[in-house]
Amino acid sequence: RDYKVTGVQTCALPISGAVDAASGAVDAALPLPEDYVRIEPGVFTMGSPGGELGRFAEEVQHQVTITRAFALKTTEVTQAEWEAVMGNNPSPFAACGGNCPIETVSWNDAVDYVNRLSDAAGLARCYDANRAFAGLGCLGYRLPTEAEWEYAARAGTQTAFHTGAITQMVCDPVDPNLN
Repeated sequence: RDYKVTGVQTCALPISGAVDAASGAVDAALPLPEDYVRIEPGVFTMGSPGGELGRFAEEVQHQVTITRAFALKTTEVTQAEWEAVMGNNPSPFAACGGNCPIETVSWNDAVDYVNRLSDAAGLARCYDANRAFAGLGCLGYRLPTEAEWEYAARAGTQTAFHTGAITQMVCDPVDPNLN
């Protein structure tokens, strides 16, 4: 499978003492890296309501509690960011330019990317050589969990996007709430 690497995030910040070692929570008093935002813990309804456009049958709604704050990148990983860390640009849309999102990379590639971010920042890797996840207490860069990603994307709303519901199932025209 290919994935767009979006919202690559970290539990830890590349600042000594930024994370409480016991809870793994990001210290609110310390600055975040550029392009990251602090996401506070909270409770939300995960999954899509029955009538939502694009809903899959297995998307049963259920309550989820995010127990610790985390930092999330506010934009997709760009082709330039990927190339600076990985030394290549696998995008078939490389002509789009360095500010365009990286795409067509595997989950394994994304894990290698965040491990290299951790290495560069002097942080622990969150995935071992077999790409097994070290857990939420890991103090290095990692991918967001499905629940963390959905919690952040909904941004306190009950709709598919923080800007509203899905109105278009095709790319042309672009859904105004997604755009």
